[in-house]
Amino acid sequence: MLEPFFPNELFRHLIVSCFLVVVELIAVMFFPAPVVFAAKPDHIPWFLYPIYLVKTHIHNEIFFIILLVTSAFVFIFLPFIIGGISRSVSKK
Repeated sequence: MLEPFFPNELFRHLIVSCFLVVVELIAVMFFPAPVVFAAKPDHIPWFLYPIYLVKTHIHNEIFFIILLVTSAFVFIFLPFIIGGISRSVSKK
């Protein structure tokens, strides 16, 4: 007969997870990763820095604006597109 998931198996997972977190914290204490800050211009706020980086790599203004508008539309309408696809698949 199998053991019940709660509390036996759940406690095993909790103990292993805590052990792995402690091992990771010890590893970070003894082998810290070097922190390298990006050289950001002072006039750019931190939340616009990714857009600034894209702007520095794309020199065509029209293509840059089209890329921003397209990514905004995809971000806004993606849940509706996925919902429509899942409804059409479930009807079949």
